[in-house]
Amino acid sequence: MASPTASFAVVARWQSLHTYLRQWFHKIDNQAMACNMACVAAHFYRKEPPVWLFVVGPSSSGKTRVGIDSFGGLNFVYPMGDLTSKTFISASSNYKGLLAEIGDHGVLTFKDFTTILSKREDERGEIAAQLREVYDGQFTKRTGMGIGDTWRGKITVIAGATNALERAWAIRRELGERFLTIRWPTTSDYNGLRLAASQRGRDPEINTRLQELVTDIIHNRMPELPRLPEEMTETVAAYSQVLARMRGQVYRGREKEIIDLPVFEDSYRIHKQLCTAVAAHAALWHRTPQEEDLHIARRLALDSIPLSRRLIFEALQPLAPIHMHEVSKFTKLPDSTAEYHMCDLIALGTVQRISRGTNDVIHEFNEDFLTDLKLANLVQG
Repeated sequence: MASPTASFAVVARWQSLHTYLRQWFHKIDNQAMACNMACVAAHFYRKEPPVWLFVVGPSSSGKTRVGIDSFGGLNFVYPMGDLTSKTFISASSNYKGLLAEIGDHGVLTFKDFTTILSKREDERGEIAAQLREVYDGQFTKRTGMGIGDTWRGKITVIAGATNALERAWAIRRELGERFLTIRWPTTSDYNGLRLAASQRGRDPEINTRLQELVTDIIHNRMPELPRLPEEMTETVAAYSQVLARMRGQVYRGREKEIIDLPVFEDSYRIHKQLCTAVAAHAALWHRTPQEEDLHIARRLALDSIPLSRRLIFEALQPLAPIHMHEVSKFTKLPDSTAEYHMCDLIALGTVQRISRGTNDVIHEFNEDFLTDLKLANLVQG
């Protein structure tokens, strides 16, 4: 634990940030901001795996200005507008590529990663393959002349995206789910517009001060990541199991029929990412990890579940066993959409469908999956 003096200083830094955010921005989600800061702070513990993050929310929600641009005051942060298959390592004799410019570590921030979805399928696939290599810490450029330059290091990616990313299963599959997700809340109402109007003409000043406050917290982190207690790592493992199951890939044919067994990612990588984020958040507060830090892993795990599946998950939590018309009513999804995603969840082994007679079919969590939910304290009983 930190000394009383250090603890006072840490609390003062966080209070200054929260006060400033309340002054200039509407409906700030402090926990979402803490998740972003933990993922960026994790980058500077060079021996730990990177934690890549999608910051997903509607346009004009503040996700870019608060959740991404606020890190612009840190060293080794590189704002990015776009990616091509030649961005990371270039064959040009004049410019060797972004990785050569960055060196052995850097944080890439994207205001709108969604633009990559509009690229040709082959180009997008090549970018995704390169990102997988970059995540793993080593990237080699291969050309028709053979193997070219090799880069080794650590790159963290924090990328803004709209909800269009939800529908882009292809890019998520191609990236091998290297990303976690934080969902930025909608802030568009009268009070939000009033605050936005009050910023007119003061944007550079506000942005600079926000960057200073965020930089101050991250620069003053603990020099080493604290260790998670064993019981906390077990809870994070349960979150990882739930997320790996809930965002598994279900393969469908042209008629939308399920045509193959689902594919699940290894929960081990998720577990490492979530544990690193929890420890980094604790390091920002100069303390051994505690319940508040564990909430970071819970938020990241739940926000990383595809949205429609998450809505059904939230319907099942308090209401199971539940009929499909109740699912549609609770989630506000169209009947056909709710049925589509419910079939996915059944294929993934998270939900089971039980017939209790003619026209009486209910849905509840699969027993094995329910065990993981209980270990994660995501359901009662």
